Formats: sequence, structure tokens, C-alpha cells
Amino acid sequence: MKIIQLHQFNAIATCGSIRKAAEVLHISQPALSKSMQRLEQELGVELMARTSKGIKLTDYGTTLLTHSKAVQAEVIYAVNEIKQMQLQRESCIAFAVAPAVSLSVLPKIIQKFSRQHPNIELTISGKLAPDVLVDVRNGTMDFVIGVIQDEVPKDLEYQPFASINTIIIARKEHPLVNRSQLSLQDLQNQFWVAAGGTYSVDQPFLAANLVPPKVNVVCESLMSNISIIAGSDAIGLVPSNYLQSALFSNTREITVAEQLPQREIGIIKRKNSVLTRPIRALIDEFVSSKSILEA
Repeated sequence: MKIIQLHQFNAIATCGSIRKAAEVLHISQPALSKSMQRLEQELGVELMARTSKGIKLTDYGTTLLTHSKAVQAEVIYAVNEIKQMQLQRESCIAFAVAPAVSLSVLPKIIQKFSRQHPNIELTISGKLAPDVLVDVRNGTMDFVIGVIQDEVPKDLEYQPFASINTIIIARKEHPLVNRSQLSLQDLQNQFWVAAGGTYSVDQPFLAANLVPPKVNVVCESLMSNISIIAGSDAIGLVPSNYLQSALFSNTREITVAEQLPQREIGIIKRKNSVLTRPIRALIDEFVSSKSILEA
């Protein structure tokens, strides 16, 4: 299997036909067809099937496409790092950070890094887990500073470096804000909102041998989560450093008797991926912020 064959295969998958892919690649259609036949013979499986609407990938083809994109990404990393070492050319780092990191240490880290690496463009995704993991897998994102709530996927590496306390919050006029001697059981029938999934809300109730409450709203963005909590009777479980942000100035903590679980923050990247020196330097900045995140 050659890298050029994976490049050709990716082009066919993107274009949806061998003819269009051959035009994009500037090679003849018979030559491209022959190259794909050799690839299928080497693997011993059919990667694509011709239909009336063009080429359709088989299950084997879909699997190969995921890995071939990752291979292409690694090649791009290698080329970019060599160019950067030789010519100091501009490059780009794409990553995502959990809201707990974004609201606390991100601004200062970005400012410091950009001063040290002025030719590097930073692209920061606003996606939440688990959606963001898809971009890590296919190589369009270099790394994530965030949380893996379930078992770590086999094709990813997760290196936790900080643990953040969690609290339950509501708008500052919420009737439960000034209540004392509350327990999680008292909150089971409240209007709950969560960001990115229900796991964070379920966890403390399960640990206390209680039935988790119904999460009425699951938000796909931090701003939606803030808006609903601050403007309604909804409550939510969030990292404690949220209250240090001006965005949460209209919210307060609801104290409960139980000890709430900590939220682990770590580095998520593709297994065995080769990271450039600037990427490693940026990751080191986040790891160095451990004491601030845990404060």
C-alpha cells in the first residue's frame, strides 16, 4: 500500500466518482482504476462499488477512509514541521478546549503562545465532547483539552492532568440559592439543564445511590447553557471556576450536603500521533496551568 494510493482513494471518496477524481488528480481514468484494483487486491477486500449515482464505499472502504485521512494528516504534519524548521513558514494549530479551561486559563495561554510563535495561526473549535472527538480521529484537529466521560476509545490517547471541583448553580434569585441543609434528593425534581450530555448530572446522584433527575434541556453550546440557567429556574452542575467568570455573574451556588464529584481535564489526541514542536509547546502551557484550574 502506497501513500499515493491512499491519496487517490480519498479523492474518489470526496468526488464520488473515478472520472471526477481522475480529473482532479490529473491522471487518466484507466490509470486510476488500475491503481485502485491493485489496492483492493493487496487488501483482499472490495473498497467501493459502482452505482447509478457514482461510487459508494463499502464498509471496508469507509474504515480505510478514516485511517487514510489520518495518514494524510500525519504526512502534512511532517511536511509542515520540516518547512517550519527550515524556512520558518507559517502553520496552523487546530484544537478545542473544555469550557472550564476556556473561561479561566485560555486567554493568557493564547496571548503568551502567540507572542512566542507569531507566525502560527490558532483555530479553536467550540464543539463539545463527544462530537469533537470525530475531528481528532480524522486528523482535522490536533488535540483537545477536555474530558472523556466514558471508556477511552482505542484509537485515542487521554492523559489527565487536572481535577476540577464541581458545583450546582442557579440564577441568583432562585429560591434554593439561600436554602441550607439541602441534599441531592431535594433537587431530584428540579428543572435541570446540562451541556454536552447528561453524564455530569447523572454521576453525583448515582454515587449517592439516588435515581438521577430528568435533564430537561441538553445544550450544545456554553452560551445556551449560561443563558437558560441565568434567565430561568433551571439549575445545572458545572465546574466551580465558572463562577469566577463574568459570564456567570447572575448565578449563584446551591450548596448540598453531599460531596460532588470532580471533573477530570486531560489531553486528548490520536494514538501514536506525531506532534510538532509548537503543538507540544502549546500543550505544555495548558498542563502548566494545573494549579490555576484546580484552585
